[in-house]
Amino acid sequence: MLKKSLLLIIVTTLTSCTAFLIYRIIERLNDKKESLGNLETRSHLTLFDFDSAQFFLPSNRKSVIVYFNSECNHCQYELDQIFANTEKFIDADVVLTSSELIRAIKQFAKANYPGALENIRFLKINPDEAYKTFGSLAVPQIFIYGTDGLLIRKFNGETKIDAILQYL
Repeated sequence: MLKKSLLLIIVTTLTSCTAFLIYRIIERLNDKKESLGNLETRSHLTLFDFDSAQFFLPSNRKSVIVYFNSECNHCQYELDQIFANTEKFIDADVVLTSSELIRAIKQFAKANYPGALENIRFLKINPDEAYKTFGSLAVPQIFIYGTDGLLIRKFNGETKIDAILQYL
């Protein structure tokens, strides 16, 4: 009797764990599918400037969106390359977005990239929104959108500036 009860508990536990794991895998796949759909257009992006006001990208220009973290060396390299080549981005809006606190983004921007540029902006995206939009939160990630607002190209990780510019 004790052996049957113990066996029943073990089988029930294993079945429950397996069912839970399958559920989580399916949930993750659905989240990934949704985020891939969200990437196809930039219209869903909810971004905020340093005053916590919502920022909207102009609809008639190409956009380069760089998702970064201020403590990431690869991100800093990427941003250095963008700022060293600002004249090559004149026909596009460059949005440097992070899910860090606005205070941290602002401090990072002022310390490393002083001087306002009209077409290059530091903005904040909420962490939940970043996950829904970009999927995994690896940094840096670069998204290039056309004048129609549709995704042209996505880059994961540190990317050479020439690779980005060929899509502008």
